[in-house]
Amino acid sequence: MVRQSTSEAGDSIEITVARMGERVETFVLPKDSTVADALNSAGVSSETRVKVAGAEVSSDDLLDDGDRLVISSKVSGGC
Repeated sequence: MVRQSTSEAGDSIEITVARMGERVETFVLPKDSTVADALNSAGVSSETRVKVAGAEVSSDDLLDDGDRLVISSKVSGGC
């Protein structure tokens, strides 16, 4: 289902946040929002791995309208 933005065209972007094994949510954010802004809106810890279009991104990367963020936990440690 596509949700229509309620703000003026060009003033906002619509992004999707998909949490691995959980839910998918859509958010309308101000234009020039960052990955950190999206994580904050979604209530997601910054201690996660985030990918957009298959590439890992950092928290200060800017988002584009229609971006889909895929969130997974960072795996640390090892054998």
